[in-house]
Amino acid sequence: MEIYISLFFLLILIGLYSDKEIITYKKKYIINTKLFLTVFSILLFLISATRIGIGTDYHLYEVIYENSLEKFLGLGWGYEWLSQFFRLLGADYQVLIIMNSLIFICSIIYFIFYFSDYKYISLIVFLGTYSYFASFNIFRQSTSIALVLLALVILNKHSKKILTGILFIISLGIHKSSIIFLPFFFLKYVKFSRIFYLTILILCLVSFFIIPESFKILFFDKALSFNEFFSQKYSGTVHVEGIARSLTNRIFYLFYWIMAIKLIINMNNISSKNKWIIQSFLFYFIINSFFPYSNLVNRISLFFELLAIYIIPKFISEFHSVTIRNILKIAIILVFFVRVLYVLNLNGDGVVPYKSIFW
Repeated sequence: MEIYISLFFLLILIGLYSDKEIITYKKKYIINTKLFLTVFSILLFLISATRIGIGTDYHLYEVIYENSLEKFLGLGWGYEWLSQFFRLLGADYQVLIIMNSLIFICSIIYFIFYFSDYKYISLIVFLGTYSYFASFNIFRQSTSIALVLLALVILNKHSKKILTGILFIISLGIHKSSIIFLPFFFLKYVKFSRIFYLTILILCLVSFFIIPESFKILFFDKALSFNEFFSQKYSGTVHVEGIARSLTNRIFYLFYWIMAIKLIINMNNISSKNKWIIQSFLFYFIINSFFPYSNLVNRISLFFELLAIYIIPKFISEFHSVTIRNILKIAIILVFFVRVLYVLNLNGDGVVPYKSIFW
């Protein structure tokens, strides 16, 4: 646990010096934001890439790799080809972990580089939303989701459709669940009014807190029956303890909902090349509001938590007062520090204790 807590404190300490609204010298950054992002991306990569036995799926995929079981288990042609390539080179399983970590971290950092208003806040959110730790466990799906995000950035920021298509096909090859995100690639061609956004958000809020979970379970089972892959993988995965979501889940839903309301009201202040992020994030509320709390919802939410890397800093930047912005930054740091402690105390799907190839 100590390595993650140390990383978090180091990120905050150095990050504050990259924010000239908080600590400045002659109204300039003391630490360049690009340098800050580069250094911490390397640290995050090293921790992820050199881990040994960390994550509940680590040893499972090690057995699969050593026995060439990818095709037999239907893990996706992309993941199978990548594994075969490394086996042909005589590489051990750790090389596959390194490659997965590289793809995941590079995709996220690329997204932060182009879209985040406060890069250190984005990294704090990245750690605090559990996205980073999830990549230690369900690393195949995490890599797939990261490639979807990268493809969306390439499409909306650089308008490179062929490269976008290639990245999305690769993401499908690594994990079939990426097909869920196909509609997001067409959002840039669809225009919705502010009233439409706000109406959807209000309906989602009502559904989340009023519609019985038992009714949502019936809807969930019916929806799964239309697809064999999702039906086979996620049937019976509803978290039915008390037929209710945890208090933490409800608080974070409201937390994100308030931010989304603020951003939609101020939509005119957001660049046309960035609006797809707000549009995509709307699906977070739809899925969490109309589906029961389940493994499928958890897995899909991993993608939206990556979008929160942009949403939260953007929400802060929308306030005109520097004082309010700084208060919000401190609040976010505290909230996600508590969140990190919460995840680590639950052992974060096997991320604690930490072991590395270096010791």
